[in-house]
Amino acid sequence: MAQTENLDDRQIALELKQLLLQSIEKTKSLQLEIKELSKKFATRNACPELRRDWTPKLEVQEFLGFANTQMAAQVKKYKVIYTEIGKQKFYSNKSLGDMLNNNIQGV
Repeated sequence: MAQTENLDDRQIALELKQLLLQSIEKTKSLQLEIKELSKKFATRNACPELRRDWTPKLEVQEFLGFANTQMAAQVKKYKVIYTEIGKQKFYSNKSLGDMLNNNIQGV
């Protein structure tokens, strides 16, 4: 009977160890996600004067759910004003607003 209890104790200890390792991995994953979100938040709050008029391309694509090709087609179709610095594109917020407002439906 003592041997059975020892086996049960070892099994419980092993299961607890596995749960602890899973918890540690999940914690690491969540910490990484928090770090990435913090960077994203800091970036979006940078340069408020500039952001009042311009939005980075990737943010616009994320918001609209467009890939590169679809975004390029919409920019051309609606003559969205943009500026390019290096490889980074920024879209005029007014121009984006005009594009959205020109497509209002169900009125």
